[in-house]
Amino acid sequence: MAVKYRITERRDLLDPSKPNKYYAYLVNADVVDLKTISAAMSDGSTLREADIYAVLIGLVNTIQVELEKGNQVNLGDLGSFYLSINSKGELKPEDVKPQSIQRVKLLYRPKSKMKRFLKSLSFKKDPKSKG
Repeated sequence: MAVKYRITERRDLLDPSKPNKYYAYLVNADVVDLKTISAAMSDGSTLREADIYAVLIGLVNTIQVELEKGNQVNLGDLGSFYLSINSKGELKPEDVKPQSIQRVKLLYRPKSKMKRFLKSLSFKKDPKSKG
């Protein structure tokens, strides 16, 4: 199975006089939620869908608590989640306050198994794509 992409035309925002270029972008086929994942995991398992769903909800809540503590969350072969911040620069160290923080990002770092998966992906153009 291959991941589908479409083609989009974009102009250079920094230099509008440059010719437009074409780029590939992923086609997100569907949204898979925790209930769907729970059902898929319970298929062929001795665990019921409701049990798996409860564990996944607990995982999400626990990840949030650990991130709030400033911890990096390592989920084995899946990879790690951690927070990163951007702040505005201040002239003096004492001027750096919580209000200086402009953005918080949740970052993901895949482990080697997931990196191998990402490198193994194949792609095909979506039939609905232009060009």
